[in-house]
Amino acid sequence: MHKKLFLVGALTSLIFVGCEDSPSGSADEIKFTAHDEPPGPNCREGGSRLEIQRGEKVDLVYLCHPAQGSGAISVSEAGERCPHGGSLIHIEGAEPIALCDGKDGSPPATLIVEPIEPGEECASGGASIRVGEGEPILVCQGHTETVSIATEPPGENCAAGGIKLEVGSREPVFICSGLDGEGVTLSPEPPGEQCPRGGVKITAGESVRYVCHGDALSWHQLTADASAEPNAGYIDATDGDLTLTLPPSEALRIGDTLRVIHTGGGTLSITPRADQTFRYPRGSLAVPTTFFPRGPERSWESCAVSADGLTLLATYRSDTSEGGIFISRDGGLTWEERAPDSGHWFDIVSSADGERLTAALAGRTLYTSSDAGETWTSRHVQGMWQQLFSSIDGRIVIGAIRGARLHRSLNFGQTWSPLSEPPLGYWVSLSGSADGKILVAASNLPRIVYVSEDGGDTWLERAPGDHNWIGTASSEDGRRLTLVGRNTPIFISTDRGLSWTARGPSKYWSSAASSADGTILLAAADGEHLYVSTDGGNTWNPRGPQHKWKDVAMSRDGRRILAAGYLWEGPLYVNGGTGSLVMREDALVELTYTGNGEFYVSEVGGTVDEP
Repeated sequence: MHKKLFLVGALTSLIFVGCEDSPSGSADEIKFTAHDEPPGPNCREGGSRLEIQRGEKVDLVYLCHPAQGSGAISVSEAGERCPHGGSLIHIEGAEPIALCDGKDGSPPATLIVEPIEPGEECASGGASIRVGEGEPILVCQGHTETVSIATEPPGENCAAGGIKLEVGSREPVFICSGLDGEGVTLSPEPPGEQCPRGGVKITAGESVRYVCHGDALSWHQLTADASAEPNAGYIDATDGDLTLTLPPSEALRIGDTLRVIHTGGGTLSITPRADQTFRYPRGSLAVPTTFFPRGPERSWESCAVSADGLTLLATYRSDTSEGGIFISRDGGLTWEERAPDSGHWFDIVSSADGERLTAALAGRTLYTSSDAGETWTSRHVQGMWQQLFSSIDGRIVIGAIRGARLHRSLNFGQTWSPLSEPPLGYWVSLSGSADGKILVAASNLPRIVYVSEDGGDTWLERAPGDHNWIGTASSEDGRRLTLVGRNTPIFISTDRGLSWTARGPSKYWSSAASSADGTILLAAADGEHLYVSTDGGNTWNPRGPQHKWKDVAMSRDGRRILAAGYLWEGPLYVNGGTGSLVMREDALVELTYTGNGEFYVSEVGGTVDEP
């Protein structure tokens, strides 16, 4: 039965072997001799050359120093495994390879490294390492690194040719054929001055060389909340929600690494200490999908968010026909009521900077503000206003009166005129492009979706079937549209509504929102969760609490979400970071300590929420 080694850390230093004939030695003796190998064609970074003599055959083994250090190989005395002396070579904790001196030395001296195609032995392929006729050890591709192996022609890396072994994105290791061959001793080197993390001491004659461990990790299985150690790996396969706290900064050195794999059903939070922060490439982490209650408790009607996600707006109503508008200028931490009048505020829209606002007071009129709600002006346009849309600069505003025509303003809501198209409708949603040229209007009586490509002068029907529509959303260029209805899937269009694809689960939807590029999408299910997509609508995941959601909105980059519920009085909900990296589903994170309490997120796989 083959021994398998599933690669989760760094495979960095391997044995470089070749063979050629030699007239010395008897047919049944094995003898090990070695000397230093200077930097050159056989070992680019230098190393040690070990000669294995068996009869007339001499194998040359090069222990070469990789550019990034060694972390996966160690050497110890063979003990009873070799009656006449020898060494054991350990690779990532697999069964050791024995290299024995003397007449009865076993296994034979030839070391063979061969590629393994994907199959039963290694699902994703890998490499086989074998000494003579001994049992091979399989180095299989794992979940976090990939192994590739190829023939290396004679040249700069291997003077006589050999094998090139690559692990993940690390420096390649060359297993070189030898050219020629003094006593050698290989012994473990404990952590200390020569090798901070330990390694292998190679003594060849009077020469001593150290092969030191690099960023090799010690791996731990998480079953409860824990504090991490430097240069360690952690695997969470539990179904609960666990927390892994980072090591204290005083215990860390620049370059220390932490690697975490989450395969459980819950979440794993990687939590920094008070003096620690994360740094990561923009867009490498997922939209934070932990939602926090914010603001006063009301029966909310509609909401809007500025481009930067700092200005949040929400309207509410009550059973006594009273209502108002709340505004936050700090991303939802504090709120202030800024309504010009009391009543049923049905909808509110904002320019990108959060300064120019238009709000609909149902059954009465429209109000506009140019200073984020500090002051308001009534526009004296009577009607049962229901839905509003604003261009990114607030200049173009489209308004919908229940059972009547759409209206348009081209001067920041100061004056309004009815559009000749489309026909009358019971309008439930308006959306459009940033410049207001592409417009989308949904009605559920009749059940029609209209799209205009000329700012509202002409409209065409572009609904994907007869459904009880309720919400629309558009990317800034107007090409990517999202459409939801009552008991429908989520419909996605990438061609301004000419064609539609059904995505996501079928739910009793209430609203939808889109980021500027249409990559991050949000749909609210009435009485259920919020559903978030980060791939343009191809896949959807439930997030946030279950609630009677009425409206949702998001910032331009899609990373700040505001959700409003109705039916009973409750707070608004705002997504945000917990300060921790939150791992969901199957996920991987690698952190590198860069000093001054900062961890750089150097690798991400799966869904990891930003802090």
